[in-house]
Amino acid sequence: MNLLDPFVEQSQKNPDTPALITKNCKINFAELEQKSNDLAAHFQKQGLLRGDAVLVFQDVGISLYITLLALFRMGAVAMFPDPSAGLGNLKDACDSAHVKAFAGNWKGQLLKFLIPALRQIPLALSLRPKEKTNQPIYESLPEDHPALMTFTSGSTGAPKGIVRSHHFLLRQHDMVSSMLQPAQGEIDLISLPVFVLSNLASGVTSVLPDGNLRKPGEINPAPVLQQIRQHKINRILAPPALCERLVESAETFPQIKKIFTGGGPVFPDLLQRLKTFAPQAEIVDVYGSTEAEPIAHIALSDINEDDFQAMQSGAGLLAGYPVEDIQLQIIVDEIVVTGDHVVKGYLNPSHDQTTKIEQDGEIWHRTGDAGRLDDQGRLWLLGRMEARQGDLYPFCIETAARTMTGIKRAAFIHYKGRNILALEVNASYSQETENLLQQKFQDISVVCLKRIPLDKRHNSKIDYGALKKTLEKHLIII
Repeated sequence: MNLLDPFVEQSQKNPDTPALITKNCKINFAELEQKSNDLAAHFQKQGLLRGDAVLVFQDVGISLYITLLALFRMGAVAMFPDPSAGLGNLKDACDSAHVKAFAGNWKGQLLKFLIPALRQIPLALSLRPKEKTNQPIYESLPEDHPALMTFTSGSTGAPKGIVRSHHFLLRQHDMVSSMLQPAQGEIDLISLPVFVLSNLASGVTSVLPDGNLRKPGEINPAPVLQQIRQHKINRILAPPALCERLVESAETFPQIKKIFTGGGPVFPDLLQRLKTFAPQAEIVDVYGSTEAEPIAHIALSDINEDDFQAMQSGAGLLAGYPVEDIQLQIIVDEIVVTGDHVVKGYLNPSHDQTTKIEQDGEIWHRTGDAGRLDDQGRLWLLGRMEARQGDLYPFCIETAARTMTGIKRAAFIHYKGRNILALEVNASYSQETENLLQQKFQDISVVCLKRIPLDKRHNSKIDYGALKKTLEKHLIII
């Protein structure tokens, strides 16, 4: 087997269908198949072997996906450190993964001058094949053969390696495809890599947003809106940070049929603004984690007035029904999951101790997220377990605050012995809103900040560690 089996089938059935479109480039399925095969042959000539780990450092674009497909088809392992973990953890990640080769663009090459560990990688791969090949490079692999290795910083800052096999990624594609229900002829604006891989396996065209996808919250929306118009986009799959940028426009796009957003908490105010942005679209909130994607999802149309009222009153953030083929439990308020597309262990087994538990012969993953199931079996998110203060969970406070006029972002945190609600507000914030906040959160101190820091990966989650530093820097006295 090979996780590219569905992609190869699509390239034969729909060779002329555009596979990937960027600002300046377009490639169809047949071309992507040929270029990835040529690059795989080129890698082999340079000495790369089946099973070798390759550190991939390229911008998100067509070249990146050509590289990934080339590595997958020859049975090599693509490795991606978490950019939010910082350069300091890159050496540990390379050492633990026994990296054989480096596949980087010019920016990646410059990193070698900053990080000695990169200069110690035995093989620096050229990404430019000198010739085409008619020899198919395509390995038939066992189910457990590794395909993708990613690293996250973890709560302690130590990199945690996650290895996904060909079987795991195919199973994840099945789950994602079941949720997305792709159809031939659809044109997707898409920035979430797991969904791009699923589209390639489904024969669906993916348009990559014109901007720095490593910083979705800073993307200029104007070029992306132009892409929506130019390519007649009818689906969007993007993190909340990018969606927030898009809805800043006063434009509406009735041709958009569906919007899927995830990778960070999706608050009800964003869902409602997306409905104004794309009035004919089905808006879907997707919840998952690095180790389990997806876990649950819900459409805006399935959230009723009682649900909105509950979120406004502090019940948490509604995430919807768990997806098919995932088992989910709530153990002492924590969301715990297992299933074929749930990572059962890390590259370093010592990292399993805090996040993996065994029950009835099954390995379960502790998400670190607090939650509850309602009487309909729907999942409600309460926030990170470590952010709980007594009976108070962050999402209960933050979601309720964001329903008030003028509040762009809210963060609940315990700081210097007090519970604080930090706010990022806009021009419509008024004394009336402030009075309502004081009534609703009588035992919580409210502080307005110019900016609430977010995570570096998706720009969608509150960075509570950085928030504490921000409060300290501004010498806020309560």
